[in-house]
Amino acid sequence: MSTEMVRLNITLPSSIAEELNQCSVPRKRSQIIAEAITMRIRHLKKDSKGKADQIRTIDKARLIKPIGKLTRGLMENMDKAIKIHLLLDSE
Repeated sequence: MSTEMVRLNITLPSSIAEELNQCSVPRKRSQIIAEAITMRIRHLKKDSKGKADQIRTIDKARLIKPIGKLTRGLMENMDKAIKIHLLLDSE
């Protein structure tokens, strides 16, 4: 992976931002988010992305082979991200 840094603007629900503020100081939020994304990517065999804002339904028959597995914790994070994008209750 490249070590080049890119600035991104993200939008979080206020409840998630409040939780993030409670577990870190404001200047460390970006680092926590970057570490969470890095951990998710490292657990896959190939560089991959899970885009919670681009959900599609496809038939399992169209899938050729798995490229990796998410840990339980990473899957829970993905579930949270999907709930945020679908405006579902996060509890």
